[in-house]
Amino acid sequence: MKNSKRKGEHNSEDNDRAGNIDDSTNHKLITAKSLAGILSISERTVWNFDSEGRLPEPLRLGRIVRWRMKEIDEWITEGCPNRARWQAMKN
Repeated sequence: MKNSKRKGEHNSEDNDRAGNIDDSTNHKLITAKSLAGILSISERTVWNFDSEGRLPEPLRLGRIVRWRMKEIDEWITEGCPNRARWQAMKN
């Protein structure tokens, strides 16, 4: 049976092999575009806020930048403090 998945698509078998990763878990990573939608701002504003230290620190893997969904949820709950204050609150 031929695998009919397109590049970048995953199924539950892939998730089991990857350690039971599920999109609904607290470990979900989101893009700047997704973050922009959550915050109801433009993607450009997300990048501006990031460079100004107004967002939580993203994960940077080479040119790939992602934010932790769980951290964004907690950050919003705490009133969206700037990065320095957010880091101090977490420690």
